[in-house]
Amino acid sequence: MKNSSIRIIFLISLILIFSCQNYIDYINEPHQNQPDPKIGFTPESITLLSEDSLNLNLYISELESAFFGVSFQIVYDTSLIELSCDANELSYPFFGENFLATFIKSNDNHGAIYSSLVLTNGQDQVSGSGIIAKCGAITKTSGTALISIRPESLYFIDSYGNELI
Repeated sequence: MKNSSIRIIFLISLILIFSCQNYIDYINEPHQNQPDPKIGFTPESITLLSEDSLNLNLYISELESAFFGVSFQIVYDTSLIELSCDANELSYPFFGENFLATFIKSNDNHGAIYSSLVLTNGQDQVSGSGIIAKCGAITKTSGTALISIRPESLYFIDSYGNELI
């Protein structure tokens, strides 16, 4: 009886030791980095002549954390292009059918569009990849026009209005 009790204790000890070792190995092994989430335009670059028009998709990709809304600022050179964005005419909107989108152009010549997209109350948060808006531009003159999103203006929020980092 004593030998069988010792064997059972020994077996349980081995199981615990190997289980702990597997857990330690899991913690110590280098995990694959999560992809960096991206927000940007497609196409990323395009060549046009003066007074040509172009259409751009504004997209989010590889966002693993679920979120309820996003705000950001788009900047561009008003001497080279005229830009406007809209999220209401998307075929398959990233946020689904129940969201509010705002794109407010600055009134000065700085070339800024203040943007926010938020789900309506009661909707499930979203993650992943998709098109969040379509933008159109008309070129005014030749040159290289950069359309970008100011990184310091990019905020993701959860359904309670808390910023996601």
